Amino acid sequence: MIGELLMTLMKRVVRAFGFLLFTVVFVTLLFGSFWQSQAIKIKGHIPKQYIETYKAAGKEYNIDWQLLAAVHRVETNFSRSKSMVSNAGAIGPMQFLPLTWVGWNYPGKNNEVTEKDLTDVKIIAKYGGYGVDGDGDGIADPMNAVDAIYSTANYLNKTKASIDRKHLKKAIFDYNHSDIYVRDILYYQDIYKELYK
Repeated sequence: MIGELLMTLMKRVVRAFGFLLFTVVFVTLLFGSFWQSQAIKIKGHIPKQYIETYKAAGKEYNIDWQLLAAVHRVETNFSRSKSMVSNAGAIGPMQFLPLTWVGWNYPGKNNEVTEKDLTDVKIIAKYGGYGVDGDGDGIADPMNAVDAIYSTANYLNKTKASIDRKHLKKAIFDYNHSDIYVRDILYYQDIYKELYK
């Protein structure tokens, strides 16, 4: 009687262990495949036409190029958003407020910056803006991806993003005041650093 009970108990334990082992293996394979497929999607995710610009701007301003790609990804999905103007009035592929671009000492409000002043490198220098002529055409255009990427690198450099992770988080938060935004940027930057070495 005791022998039969032990045998029945052992069979149940073996079945339960087998089911548990099967479940662990199945979940591991399922999620392993999922994460691998996500990594493949993300690796092919950065449009090739921007990679050299990220690298050049990153080198010039001592900023990880993958950080620039992450900002571009989160802000406008690599310039694929339907609108390049946010509800807050930020503009262009990297979503600068006009006064951040031209300089907060500019007389007037964000919606009062003229088109001419917004792209004038002398005005930007005069008022301490972050806008940069990245493509060398003589104007700093926030709607131009190259200028916007270089300007983001300039901004992140001046806000000390390259010092350490603490400064990086603060610089990203200053770029867009949201903890979720900081988390998303760091998420993509870390993935891009791993996949695009």
